[in-house]
Amino acid sequence: MGMLEEIRVHRLVERLLADRADGTAFDGVWDKSLTPQTMVEAYRVQDSIIRRMRSRGTEPGGWRIALTTDAAQKQHGVVHPIVGPIWRQDVLGTPSTLSEGVRHSPEAGAELALRIGKSMGADDGPWDRESVAGCVGAAALAIGIFDDRHVSGLAEYTISLGISNLAGSAACVLGQEIDDLSVLDHEPLEFSTTLDGREVGVASTSAYLAHPYEILSWVATHLNVRRRQLEPGDVVLLGCPGEPFPLGGGDQITVTNETLGTVTLTLEGQPEAAEATS
Repeated sequence: MGMLEEIRVHRLVERLLADRADGTAFDGVWDKSLTPQTMVEAYRVQDSIIRRMRSRGTEPGGWRIALTTDAAQKQHGVVHPIVGPIWRQDVLGTPSTLSEGVRHSPEAGAELALRIGKSMGADDGPWDRESVAGCVGAAALAIGIFDDRHVSGLAEYTISLGISNLAGSAACVLGQEIDDLSVLDHEPLEFSTTLDGREVGVASTSAYLAHPYEILSWVATHLNVRRRQLEPGDVVLLGCPGEPFPLGGGDQITVTNETLGTVTLTLEGQPEAAEATS
């Protein structure tokens, strides 16, 4: 890593950690000198953030893969997924409630989650659909919670900046975990989402560009290249097969699948309509 890149990585790490800590939004005025020049550099920023958080006693509890559908990749002009860590304390069980002030501008969406049951180091690879099958311990329905603080609204937005910002990962809510993984090889799973009791969409895992195990093999290989690996207990979210939904104070989002059950998240705070009449 050259001197200029090292300086840029250090400055961006400091900026992202400070902004995440106080919920500062990207305000449309961005210092372009902080933007990583390559995705390799962007993942170096991620790795530096992980090291810094570990020094503070915060460990990753898993990873979220984004851009796993054709629509998402076309939207961002890439032909591959991206990945970011989810901190252990942010892997929640259902039902869960988040304080309105915890996230700046959260969005939430239905996802399929896999719980890792066996270490997935580089010496155990190469990883493909068949080799990862024996490393998955359980599957679950999940709600992924994203908080990119409007990074996608920046004119200067690049995919490398999104990667540096932990791929927008914020938290997740897991439903009941099932160990009958044959469900992944049957018909595509459909996720029905309601917001405040009103149905807002149905998404299907058929939108994923590959079988869940193939997506998992990608992230296992990617992490091995970064000298990391998936460990037993890690949760891997495979991305939203549909659109995420913005949440406001008092909102409740519920996702249901007839096989995987129901997951519910509530955002504390007063609904906007209640505030307007108070």
